Amino acid sequence: MILAAAQTVPVKGNVEKNIENHLFLIKQAHKKGVGLIIFPELSLTGYEPELASSLAFSENDSRIKPFIEIARDLKMIILVGAPINLEDKLHIASFIVYPNSKIEIYTKRYLHPGEEKYFHPGKLNPQIGLNGQVASLAICADISNPQHPEDAYNKGASLYLSSVLCSQKGYDYDVNLLRGYAKKYNMLVMMSNFGGDSGGYDVAGKSILISKNGKTISCLKAKGEGLAIAKYENEKWVSL
Repeated sequence: MILAAAQTVPVKGNVEKNIENHLFLIKQAHKKGVGLIIFPELSLTGYEPELASSLAFSENDSRIKPFIEIARDLKMIILVGAPINLEDKLHIASFIVYPNSKIEIYTKRYLHPGEEKYFHPGKLNPQIGLNGQVASLAICADISNPQHPEDAYNKGASLYLSSVLCSQKGYDYDVNLLRGYAKKYNMLVMMSNFGGDSGGYDVAGKSILISKNGKTISCLKAKGEGLAIAKYENEKWVSL
């Protein structure tokens, strides 16, 4: 089992270009044997709350079709971020696209201060079964509430996959939280962050995979695109 946290440089509001960049990284991940890849918060639009309503996706949005096709062709589970309208409410979401063309949606449960002007907190919380392990999802501010990883643990999660926009200022704090969760709950923790500024934030990059003992498995540079990859072998996670 091989997992990847993708780091992208978003193009503000340009979904078509962002899809193109995602597909490139997915193909690169496939060359490494990756079976699951996650992307940052609102990765398909960039973190642009004021544009979210006009760019919002639907549950069966045609813009997800390229991911359905490539997930099927490469036999990969793909998690991409976008604003979504559900029952006339706007949410921050991750689309989970499976190789069999199934789609599930995770919605951000805990909003960052100020996001309530644009978004509603969500309740959709599917888990992913992966080679006998269970993955739970998180989006950015979700990780700041200790109840969130505790709930993941109580539902049997051994993998905690977070899609974020993390600034330079907040990076060390957030990563220390994730290291603590990894150790406390005996989970592999992944954080997929942007590698270029978005929404006016000085983004930190440094997407990271953290082992169950809280140690870094793989960490990217502060700027630019890339893949942080880990492989499960001999009952432990190692960098690839």
